[in-house]
Amino acid sequence: MPSDSGYGLRPSLASNVTFAIAVLCLGPGCGPTYPVCDESGEGIGTWRTVALPTYETSVGPHVLEGTYVATPGELLLAEDECADCTVAALDPEGSAWEETATTGSRLVRGGVARAGGDYVFVHSGVEDPGGSGARWLVTVTTSHLLDRTLGTWTELEAPELQTHTFGTMHWTGSEFLLFYGATMHSDIPVPEPDTTYTSYYDGLFFDPLTTEWRAIPAAREPAEHVDDVNPPHGQLAAVWTSRGLFTWGLTPDRSGTWGRIFDAENESWQDINLDDDPVPLLGHSLLSVGDAVFVHGGYLPGSEYTPQLRMWRYSLTDDTWSELEVPEFADPYRGAVVGERLAFIGRCNAGSLYDPIADSWQVLSAVGAPRYMGTPYGVGNFLAVTNAYDPEAPVEAAEVFLLDLTP
Repeated sequence: MPSDSGYGLRPSLASNVTFAIAVLCLGPGCGPTYPVCDESGEGIGTWRTVALPTYETSVGPHVLEGTYVATPGELLLAEDECADCTVAALDPEGSAWEETATTGSRLVRGGVARAGGDYVFVHSGVEDPGGSGARWLVTVTTSHLLDRTLGTWTELEAPELQTHTFGTMHWTGSEFLLFYGATMHSDIPVPEPDTTYTSYYDGLFFDPLTTEWRAIPAAREPAEHVDDVNPPHGQLAAVWTSRGLFTWGLTPDRSGTWGRIFDAENESWQDINLDDDPVPLLGHSLLSVGDAVFVHGGYLPGSEYTPQLRMWRYSLTDDTWSELEVPEFADPYRGAVVGERLAFIGRCNAGSLYDPIADSWQVLSAVGAPRYMGTPYGVGNFLAVTNAYDPEAPVEAAEVFLLDLTP
């Protein structure tokens, strides 16, 4: 989930390739499904790249692999599956990573991650169960906390409240929040058509100063799913806003849409207005700037993963929806908040930039841009793109792409 929930997740090559397939879309809500790319090179900004840090091994140099986390001033790369792990920090105005050795171990790969204050919090991931021969990687529900001041990783004890893995993570300004998840009922981690799931709409707050957990009430009752009917993946997205946690997506049975907001002041769930809300979407993302929430990306159920070129705005002040006019060159597929604007990358070399205050769009430069996809992060006034790859040589680039979008 490359949204507010997407930080720390590794995009798979298979999912990127799937989105390049064009199919016929029929019915309400269908419109253009592919942008008219602007390759003139006259877009704003100048792209540059910074190579990932490397270290020497017995067989030669090796690129540091790990989980990315954005802070207001740095992009962090936290090494996976390690003891005394390395954490590398990149100031986007510079050209080199600053590497820091930490104590403690994090024997997990990937997961959902978020930075807040002097801390980095990573939840779930996969690990090798050990043994010989072919074996499945195992999903784990552990959480790890990095204290950047002390340079220490701590594996946190799972609270009794935790009964499943959570899919999204948020920083409220004082606490981390885990929300929404699903459990697959299978002896193997590969789904089959009749595989069943249970989705959960509850969560946990974690205070890094006191290391205490507390529960957030469920936004709705748990729901049951079947893989070839209504799999839970991509049905719901969430983002932390000035009012609290905002959620919107498909109902578990895919018969309609629903949304609620967890009021941070009263700590209770409230329904949001669904008049004129977006068309039913799967795999969509949410971004928040000021008093607005933006729904972007995603695809219509049954459209074979073809992204939509549409975007909607929800006013937290007026509790109203409105659809934005998206220019033909824009592909608001994967996005990040950069300053007070929204930067998007998609199926064109040239990305796009949306200014919510001016309600205006600009083309980003295509010169030197990532060839295809990647994961965007907002780091101050910089757009950083990781895990990009060249479709003609499908391997992830061992570099980070940076674009200065300072107004």
